[in-house]
Amino acid sequence: MNRFTGCALLLFIFSPVAIANSPLLEQAKTALAKVAPETDALTSLDKRVSVDVQADQVVTTVTQIWFYPNTAVVQDSGFESVYYRPDIETLNVITAGAISPDGEFTAATPDNIKEIESDTYNTFTDTRQAVVSYPGLQAGGATLIQYTLTHPFTEQRDYWSSKYYPQVHANILNYQFEATWTEQRPFFVVNNSARVDCELQDNRITCTGSDIPPAETDEDVSWPDVLNHISVTTLRSWEEVQQIVLRGFNNAIKDSSQLESLVTRLIEGQDTQEAQIAAIFEFVAKDIRYVSMSENGHAIVPHDIDETINNRFGDCKDKSALLLAMLRHIGVDADPVLVATKKSNIDNITLPAVNTFDHVVVCFDVEDGVRCLDATDPYTGPDDIADWIQNRVALSLSGKGELEQIPASTYRWDLATDTRIDFAPDGGQTEQQEVSYHNAYEGQIRGKLAKLSAKDRQEWASDLYQSVVADGAAPAFTFEGIDNLSDTLKSASATSFEPYFTTEGRFTLEEADAWVQYELSTSGIDNTVYDVFYPGSRVKSTYTLTFPKGWYIDRPPKKLDLQHAFGSLQRQVKHQQPKDGQQVLKVTTVLQIPSRTLTAADFSRFNQFVKALHKESMLTFAGQAGN
Repeated sequence: MNRFTGCALLLFIFSPVAIANSPLLEQAKTALAKVAPETDALTSLDKRVSVDVQADQVVTTVTQIWFYPNTAVVQDSGFESVYYRPDIETLNVITAGAISPDGEFTAATPDNIKEIESDTYNTFTDTRQAVVSYPGLQAGGATLIQYTLTHPFTEQRDYWSSKYYPQVHANILNYQFEATWTEQRPFFVVNNSARVDCELQDNRITCTGSDIPPAETDEDVSWPDVLNHISVTTLRSWEEVQQIVLRGFNNAIKDSSQLESLVTRLIEGQDTQEAQIAAIFEFVAKDIRYVSMSENGHAIVPHDIDETINNRFGDCKDKSALLLAMLRHIGVDADPVLVATKKSNIDNITLPAVNTFDHVVVCFDVEDGVRCLDATDPYTGPDDIADWIQNRVALSLSGKGELEQIPASTYRWDLATDTRIDFAPDGGQTEQQEVSYHNAYEGQIRGKLAKLSAKDRQEWASDLYQSVVADGAAPAFTFEGIDNLSDTLKSASATSFEPYFTTEGRFTLEEADAWVQYELSTSGIDNTVYDVFYPGSRVKSTYTLTFPKGWYIDRPPKKLDLQHAFGSLQRQVKHQQPKDGQQVLKVTTVLQIPSRTLTAADFSRFNQFVKALHKESMLTFAGQAGN
């Protein structure tokens, strides 16, 4: 059962109209009576969206009728969520209620509607969620809701955009979208959905569709990337989006009384620009805490950087504006860049809109490409790009007015391991292991460890070790690089193992190249329909195996040079002959699977490739034990 918590103060309007015997209710009853008896899934009997663009405001009216075939669907989906922006629009719930199987209507009241926060992180939104819990809803019944969203045009926000999805995650029997506008205000519409047909006549467009099936599901999918839609906007170009947002950044960073002294203090003793960038970024990312600040006219406008400095908090706009000003002060030609953190597919963005984006970072050119710093990420170092923004759709506020993508690392999950194993004469062994994390992997693991106590860090590392290296082991761990972003993050462990094979005569052993196998075990693709961006993996694993005096290794692990279009697995083996009576094997394995987009046609071959590398990753060696 869904449970909702939130503030009791309703920020929308609930003004129910008399609905008994109304055409709307009769329409809903007729639709309910016609629904096929064999329908066993949540179904939208009718969805209608009407957009009226006037000179001073936009009024959107939404009408929706849902059918609930059984009690399970009632339990899981017996509510309606309406998202809106109280800072820029007004929600008016005209009517809402449930219709029983025999046609009795039970109207919702204000007590059935809760207001909850929707956004806790996003940049340009203060979105609220009005949740209507339908009273009296029964299996075999339906719900009816009609509401309006009114968006006035103001001097500060003289634009509007939205998207509407004819295909969602449930059947839609009838769908209609209609928009009307006047010559006084430009208005643009694009439909990229094959599920509806559109007809344009004068200043009106009508799109209709019927029997629209649910969107196909998949294991890993970003719905904004794959669901086609009807897009509407009053903006002509992405240059207009740039101009709208950039004004706020320019105003926020000018005339600061504290910038120069703060930067001077932070870069004191830092002789290179790289060191200065690192010091500045670490201050903004770690010492200016994140607090959502999108209310009271600051939906897209950062606060003045002096205010952010004094408060020692701000949202991503505020933190990025401060970082931007500080970098420019030391001569870095940096720019604010808008990011759509849930979108990677530029082709599915059809019209310019400010609300395409929900985040902002600071980017600048470097010798080998572009570096983008996320001031809200206090765990990823200044040389790397935060995991959650890589490959996402972006718009630089000083670029050509074209959508781009935040650069993606070739190997987002990048680590190196150094494992030293000393075999004892009785077949036991001691192990010392060091794991070093790099790129976005480092930021992700640092973020986990930084939030844990010393005891919890030990438990986390022990659980990971047991799942990757050896179940039942109890090593002790030490850590480096948790507190300083410029340091490499490392974990080190020491443990010992009881004898597990006989040391009389000949032996053959298999040692799992644990971290290589672990990375491969998490690399398979579970999707069957939608494209997947594989983020890239690289593991460099070094094993140094030392054997007791009198032992002789006559069959070391085999060398590997496996090359494929998807990546490679290479292994070098150095066999040090007896020295002071001991033999040493040094085995270095490098797994590399570069980042790339995989389509449905690639999935089977890619999974076979990963499976083959996993099989080859075992270290097998043989020899003679004893004196």
